Amino acid sequence: MTKFFFFPLLLIAASATTQAGDFEFRLVVPVRQVPAGAPIFVSAELRNLSGHAIQVARGQGDGFDPRIFMVRTDGKYTAGCQLGTSRYHYSPGYYLDTLPAGWSTILTNELPCAGEPGEWVIHAEVSSRDVAGLQTTPSREQPSRKIDKHACWHGSIKSEEIHVIVEEPKGVDKQVYELFNHQPMSKHFESLMNYPESTYAAYAWLGTPCDQATTSGCYGKSDPHEILQLLRSRDSRYFNGRFKLDSNGQPLPDGKGSYIWISPEKVQQDQVDWGERIMRYHPDFPYLDEVRMRVAATYIVLRQETKALSYFQFVAQNGIHTGHRDAAKKYLVLLSSPVAGQ
Repeated sequence: MTKFFFFPLLLIAASATTQAGDFEFRLVVPVRQVPAGAPIFVSAELRNLSGHAIQVARGQGDGFDPRIFMVRTDGKYTAGCQLGTSRYHYSPGYYLDTLPAGWSTILTNELPCAGEPGEWVIHAEVSSRDVAGLQTTPSREQPSRKIDKHACWHGSIKSEEIHVIVEEPKGVDKQVYELFNHQPMSKHFESLMNYPESTYAAYAWLGTPCDQATTSGCYGKSDPHEILQLLRSRDSRYFNGRFKLDSNGQPLPDGKGSYIWISPEKVQQDQVDWGERIMRYHPDFPYLDEVRMRVAATYIVLRQETKALSYFQFVAQNGIHTGHRDAAKKYLVLLSSPVAGQ
């Protein structure tokens, strides 16, 4: 499925901010109640508020590495619930990294732990041992050397905890959950769109949402003028045909020795149709702002900009998140100005 840069079930995102010494953690969980098998999206922002640069030691299994954890309140972990910025790779030592004043990093994860009903607790954490006297990782430019005493930050910071509820699926969600052997999100989204009333269909069409840890989200990271030009020109990043796929994501044969092909126009029209179905069947879906932005973008590709304007207008006036509202206003200005929009 073509994805765009654009950017209850509870409609108000849960967030918690913790400041401890030099660093601040902000944890955001937009949705705190989901049926079993649905994704839980989490963002955590770690920021250096010390007012000065901080040197940290990365590497090994106990170096500076922010992570997100999810655990059931009964203490039961599920495989894959301890997630970090990167996988650990063996290194014979540590490498030093300087985090300037105001530095920040954002972790985003789709937690795969929502398979079992119950109450879960999510938190973010960063810790680092005292590495004074240990060795740095050698490189071509610099041999291994001993780390000076007190040269690196060490300690542990844990964010506030946010509780989420994973519910037993009901109604059409239960039907889909059982049909796909308790793993509905493992199937290709097109199969789930056969059940548009299902919560899983909405999440499958959405894919991974834009970052929710900051008010600007991904809208602050892309130039609306540039994106509009790409959409209008039907750039290949936005305008592609594809093979029709089965529930496992494999191309479907056409009976003539090849596979069923879907034209670029049909792919984009399907994107609009499915997005509008989500709006119709899921008026409380927490990511509807993003659904509307994607549908609006698709209408630009389809050269139906009047319809795109109506969606941008709605988000600009009624969007839940500041980032969505601000982005929609920028596109409204560009679309209303032929000179600026070209």
